[in-house]
Amino acid sequence: MLVMELFVMLLNVIKETALAQVEMARKYRFGEAYRPLDPKKVLYVLTVPALWDDEVNIFYKKKSGVSIFFKTMRECGQMCGMHHIEICFEPIAVTFAVISHSHSKDIDDTKKLQFFEDDQVVLLDMGRSTIDAACLKFLKDGIMSEIHHRDELKIGSTAVDQAFEDLLSDIFGDSAIHDFQEKFRIKQKFNPQAWLQQRNEFWRAKNTLCDKESWNVRVATKFKSYLKSTLGSAEAVEEKFQTYSKINDKPKSGGKKNKHCAHFNFFVIFFMLELSYEAWLFLHKRVLDNICDFVSKLLDHERVNPRVLIVTGGFSNCPYIVPRLQKFLSEREKPIKIYRPSNPHESVVLGSVKWAINYKNLSPLRAPLTLGWCVDQVWNPGDPDDDHKVSSFDSPTGYIRKRFFNTIIRRDEKFENGEERKKEYTIPRQQKSVEFELYKSEHKHGMQYCDDKSKCQLLKKFEMYFENPFSEQITFEINIILKNDRVQLSYRHPETGHRGFAQVKFEDGNVEDVKSQKLDIEYKNILVFLFDSVRSIKKNHIEEILKNILMNEDKLLKLNQKQDKGNSVVIFKEEFYLCFKHLIKEIY
Repeated sequence: MLVMELFVMLLNVIKETALAQVEMARKYRFGEAYRPLDPKKVLYVLTVPALWDDEVNIFYKKKSGVSIFFKTMRECGQMCGMHHIEICFEPIAVTFAVISHSHSKDIDDTKKLQFFEDDQVVLLDMGRSTIDAACLKFLKDGIMSEIHHRDELKIGSTAVDQAFEDLLSDIFGDSAIHDFQEKFRIKQKFNPQAWLQQRNEFWRAKNTLCDKESWNVRVATKFKSYLKSTLGSAEAVEEKFQTYSKINDKPKSGGKKNKHCAHFNFFVIFFMLELSYEAWLFLHKRVLDNICDFVSKLLDHERVNPRVLIVTGGFSNCPYIVPRLQKFLSEREKPIKIYRPSNPHESVVLGSVKWAINYKNLSPLRAPLTLGWCVDQVWNPGDPDDDHKVSSFDSPTGYIRKRFFNTIIRRDEKFENGEERKKEYTIPRQQKSVEFELYKSEHKHGMQYCDDKSKCQLLKKFEMYFENPFSEQITFEINIILKNDRVQLSYRHPETGHRGFAQVKFEDGNVEDVKSQKLDIEYKNILVFLFDSVRSIKKNHIEEILKNILMNEDKLLKLNQKQDKGNSVVIFKEEFYLCFKHLIKEIY
């Protein structure tokens, strides 16, 4: 309970601060026409890194950690008056900001980004401790979709800070920084984090770097005093720096200089440490190498073929990143352009606003689970080459992926009550029957195969039979209707042409074999489905409709018994639907 109370306090501070700023701006803009905002119509957007799901699961020590967090967050939000809260992944938000910025009238036409349908972009959001990536494709009307799951490099600008500390350890000994911290922790309890002052000095220098020039780092007062007392004098400190610089500037046995610390000066009067361009580049070497490797793996993915690489985030202001990436991209077989907005450090905040604007409404309905079909999908070069890859004459590549998890809706995804989604499926040739297995998962991402029981479980299995197997593979369509607590399915049998219906509730338990279910269970399912379709018209007639249908139940069952066993369920539903339709006409 203490955690929830703390969470409510934090959200309340966020809410009050944000609303105060927004209301102040609105008063200034609208003047006498100003009217206060309706708190129930305010959308709050919280941004998180690309692989935030995994971090939350680790924190909760459960695979469903994100689901728990979302539930907790919304409960706390309701307590403090935040009626609508959304989680937005930072690289996705940044994309909205970059695209919007590129369309600005203040941007030179030669620098604007123009995208058309099927164009792709790869975006890197570079921060202090992570570099997040999003691979997106443009669809119709400017809509974007992910072509590759969000990725993350667990390294950022702090790697440069660590490289500087390693450099000081090389000069003054491995224990120098540790001994300095211990000394001030014991003698000055009021300032246990004295080393942070030196870190901040390096941070200021790092964030004001000039391209291809040396740059100074100020030595903090406390660290300066510690070095003087340890080595005896300021001159001894200077000598230590210069000795290290001369050693590293000498040619190695191979004849080449170790240039990473060339021109390494220390000024006693101002206690400034001058690092050459080569030295700064050396401090950035590890993170630059990691970024290039990371981008290379993204671009080598079979489905990723971008027109441009976009770099944003505070760390992208580093003068070494864009030139290094430009050189790397120019050496590839298919070179692509690189683009950085004028204010990359503001992209996440601006993108969150643009992302929120794209919400047409504030629907309260969310999928409690991820749902997906078990299908055999065409294998493409670049897909996992594992046990699920099998030969197939019906595939253009000669292989398919067995039991692939084909997502219908992801956990926590918003939807409108009654929203329809269509899926097309291919029925292999010479099949006497096909099975459709509906799976559920508490995970939002990462489900590849349906036989991975650690990530997904069977929710329900449907079977379809054919009297005359097809000589060629055919496709048929299933309409998926999303309701507040269930999924309703509507399809037309490809052989008989009869329409079939079924439904599954989100909270239903696992069903290992639908054949063990009796027909009356299917009858009840379709009964609920049909009542839902008229409940919104006239609720007073529901009891009358139910009475009439039950009176005709024997007739419907007799019709069903005359049909072939394989098609019994489908035919029964079709006759039931026609009877129900006739009853509705009589009532209205």
